[in-house]
Amino acid sequence: MARSFGLPIHRTVLHSRRRYTTPPKTYFQPLDQPPPPPPRTSFRILRWSLFGVTAFGIGFYMHAYLSARFGLDVLEELAGEMDPQDATAMQGALQDGVEVAQARVVHAFTHEQATAVLRQRAGVAVTPTVVSHVCQSPSNLPCEDTWSSGTYMYLKDAAKDWSEWAIFDGHAGTRTSQALKEILPVVVGEKLWESGCMQRMYVANDQRVWRVIQNAFKYLDEEVLGEAKRCLEDDQDGLRPGGEGQLAE
Repeated sequence: MARSFGLPIHRTVLHSRRRYTTPPKTYFQPLDQPPPPPPRTSFRILRWSLFGVTAFGIGFYMHAYLSARFGLDVLEELAGEMDPQDATAMQGALQDGVEVAQARVVHAFTHEQATAVLRQRAGVAVTPTVVSHVCQSPSNLPCEDTWSSGTYMYLKDAAKDWSEWAIFDGHAGTRTSQALKEILPVVVGEKLWESGCMQRMYVANDQRVWRVIQNAFKYLDEEVLGEAKRCLEDDQDGLRPGGEGQLAE
């Protein structure tokens, strides 16, 4: 049809270059520029030397200023002359003070926020014999709780040795939970071994084991309170003002 009318089959269109002013696009990127020459060694050494001297001078000036203002030298001399246990106690008190100061800027959760966090970290685990519900939430700041895990090796058999897992609540601060972590598992293990519970055949929810553990808790509680009572009743003038102040509260 096109040939019968004398029309060309292919038409060539010549575009004017004046319509394309942008540079042509290409997949080939220009070569990277060569890296700059490294600085001269002498200049680099001089620069770092000046930086080190300046940093040392600033640190020396700040130490002198803080020592004159807050008496840090006195604290250092006092710490050097103190008994190691007293120094550890002072360090713990300072750490507790810092954590308490940090905790004061933490805003309390609203009821909706607490519910959302608990639901987000809640879960359930189902086994053929046990259904357990788990929920994790961040602790308070400072965290007064601690935990322990270990194995009682009285039986000298890894397949029969009893294990313990515990979480200790520090009602009176971190020292309470730390003291319980070091003492309570040992006392419970000794009572279980002396009563023959570890040598018994395993029985789920053994009431004898429960009673021994409860008695171990009561024994340690009476020992701690009894020791404190004996200290207060002794002729120790240093403890009387503190005890009277606590009773007054």
